[in-house]
Order: sequence, then C-alpha cells, then structure tokens
Amino acid sequence: AGLRAVFDVVGALLANLDRFPDVDSTGAVCSYAMGWLICPPDTLGTRLGDFVPVTALDWCSASGAAQGSFIVRATHDADCHKVPVTVAKVLCCEAIPGCEVFHAEEEAAHGGSTVVSQTLNAPHHTHITDNGRALQRCNKNANPAAGGHILDVKHMKDRLSATPAGRNAKPHYERLHASSQGFANHVRAELHFPALLTPPAGTHGTITSNDAEVLNFMLQRAKVRSQKAHVDSLSATVHLLCRMHHRRVAIRDSVVRRYGAEYAQPPRLLHDMCMAQQQLESLGECTQVSGEVFSVRSSRSTSASVAAASAQHSAVDAEQSHPTYDVRPRAAAQQQWVNLCQAGCPLRKHSSICKHFLQVLMSSPEFGNAPYLPFQKPFTTMAGWNRTLDPCNANAWEPPTWAEVVAETAELRAQGKLSRLFTPDIQIETGGKPSKLKACKEARHHTVVENALSTTGTVDGDVLLRSV
Repeated sequence: AGLRAVFDVVGALLANLDRFPDVDSTGAVCSYAMGWLICPPDTLGTRLGDFVPVTALDWCSASGAAQGSFIVRATHDADCHKVPVTVAKVLCCEAIPGCEVFHAEEEAAHGGSTVVSQTLNAPHHTHITDNGRALQRCNKNANPAAGGHILDVKHMKDRLSATPAGRNAKPHYERLHASSQGFANHVRAELHFPALLTPPAGTHGTITSNDAEVLNFMLQRAKVRSQKAHVDSLSATVHLLCRMHHRRVAIRDSVVRRYGAEYAQPPRLLHDMCMAQQQLESLGECTQVSGEVFSVRSSRSTSASVAAASAQHSAVDAEQSHPTYDVRPRAAAQQQWVNLCQAGCPLRKHSSICKHFLQVLMSSPEFGNAPYLPFQKPFTTMAGWNRTLDPCNANAWEPPTWAEVVAETAELRAQGKLSRLFTPDIQIETGGKPSKLKACKEARHHTVVENALSTTGTVDGDVLLRSV
C-alpha cells in the first residue's frame, strides 16, 4: 500500500485527464509528439554488420528546462572512433514502458526483425549496458538471440560493492576470478564475466559502455539535451551526427595520405600488432600437433621470480603456470574466432592476432611469409574501415538547411499532408531512475525498489512509473 501511495499511476492519470484531451475545441483529433528516433545511414540496417559486433546502450535525462530523456546506442569503427547506431528522445523516465517503446521503434527503423536478426539480435553480437534494471531487461527481451548481455566494468564493481559477498569477492573479481560458484550465481555471473559469454559472442576489446556514454556527454556539451522543442533537439542531433561522420572520413583520409592507399591500415590495428610482437618473449616453443593445429607453450624463463617460484612448486603446479594453448590458423578463414586460439584472445581483443597466433605465423614455415591481413577480423582492417564510410559519402549525409525545412513544410501544407502535433507539458519532479530517487515529500527511502526486487525478483508497474 505504501508503494502504491507513492507511485499512484491511476491517480496521476485522473488528475491530468483534462490536460491532454483526445480532441480539440473544433472536434479534431489531437495527436501528441512523445519523442523522436533517428538511425544514421552509416549504421542503418545491415550496414551495422560492418562495425564491431558490440554495442553499448545508455539512457540519460534531458538538462535545463528541457523535458524527457535521451537514449543512445553506439558502437565503434576499425580505429575505435565512436559511431552512433540509434539516438532517440522520449518524454518519460528510465522505466520499462519507455524502454519497450524505444526498442520497438528502433527495430522498425532498422528494417524490422529480419534485418535486426543479422545485427543486434545475432548470436555473435554483444550488448553492454549500465546497472539500470529496466534497460537491461528490455534490451534482453528485444534481442533474445544475441550472444551476450554484460554490464559495464564500472557498474560491475559498483554492484559488487553493494553486498557483503561482493565486497569480499571484489579483489578476486579484479583478477577476473570469482571467489565461489555460489557468489557467481548470486551476482548473475554471465553479466559480470565476459569470459562466460556464449561463443561466437565476444567483447572484441570493449568492456565498457563508454561508446554510448561519451555520445550522451557530447549531446550535453553540444546543447542538444537542453533543447525544449522536439524539432530543435532533433535538428541539433542531426547536425552533430553529420559532423562526427565527416570527422571520421577526414581521419581515414589523413591515414591514407600518410601511408599511401596500398599500405594504409587503421592505427589501432597497427598498435595491437606491435603489442602482440612485444609479448612474444613471454612464449616458448611452437610445435605442430596436426595438420591444422599448432601448440604454443609459455616460456619457462620469463623472469627470475617466475623461475624461483616454479622451483618451489610441484611438477603439476609448474605445468599449470606454463600452460599450452592450441592455435588453429585455418579458423580465421571461417571467422571462427573462438577456435582460433584456445586462450580466447581473439574474442576478447580488438585484433584477432594475439601473441600465441603471431608466434605460429612467425615460427611455422607454412605461414612464415604470409601477410597478417587475411587472418584479421574484417571489421578491423582498412577494407572494413572503408566499408563503414564509403556507402555514406559526404553528399548523402548532410543535414537539411532551415530554408529546405521551411520549403518542405510549405509543400506539405499545400498538399494537405502536414500533421499537427502537440508536445505535452509533462512535469516530472525529479529526474533519473525511479530506483535512484532521493527521499521526496513522502519521505520514501531510496531502497524501497531495491528491497522489493530482492524479495520478489520483480516490481509492480506502479512502482516503476511515477506520477506526471
């Protein structure tokens, strides 16, 4: 009863019934604009498949006198530059109804369920969100076939700090280990440990939701989130996204001019290759087990401390401290990154060529002179970088001018196709997530929703919605 007194949805609807009539004084039907959603052309539909198969989703509130919230889904390209996938504004708080509307409109904008099943809802795709329960639940329900749904690293540690078991296990987590199977089950280990993702899903070097959070911060700095009118915030968003696209094109062109079209590769890929080469000294011998399988063993003399520690342990411990990993170079042709290296590096890192794989390429006579590009992930190479930019050339991705908007509006009005939309004035006393609200007039403590979730596993819709 106490919860319903605070989140009285029915009472709020009755109190605001006359504020938003279905028809105006002339009897015409009133249509209300509750938000907008835009998908940039470079990530629209199946084009999203040319990017890293990891997207981050973040929800933030509007600022200043503006109302509503902004939702951003983002990924990054071959050189790890932030790329928006979907940007939306809705007149609601971060709750299940708003999240469901966003996912339904996003699926329709990207071409429907058939197209989304090849990208966002594909088994090789990984989703990263923050600690918002509504966003997690709806994103997983909208993309049930996706290979993985994990939490941002920062929010993982925050969740661990919230319980005694988590605080005891936090040092182990920072070494990517759980203290017990019971703890792993308690905190839903599949959300916390990327190593538990179901192949072919992987993180590909991304373990935070920074792609989306940085874009939301850019919207704030560009004064987009403070625009009161929908048309103003939409227009500002389009201009910002266009500038981001042109910036990525300029960076790619500068790399081509510096190294030449024949030899140019994304700087991030070259960096990863240099790092893998520097780590070769930590590896031992490489032997060919069978026709397609190579075995790479860790070095036994990486440092004096390791040698001294090995002398104090049994042969079994020494064997475990110097593991052997199987590498299958042929798996790269089928893009079976989970089978490429037994250590799991290709699924965890941006580049598919880890130190174990590079040791095979440099040691085996079969691959001694082979170029590394045929073994790389297609979305990390220069060819993949070009695919994310060339379909959307500079002429095709330009925001309309105000003169063009006015001319198009006048033409629609003359044809009788111009719709009249009202923007409702929805007053929300406190922004942010319902579960994170501070004590309000009813002196409700912020742990009410969390206690209900821990007791029943769910919360009634009246708890998640606030009065308008």
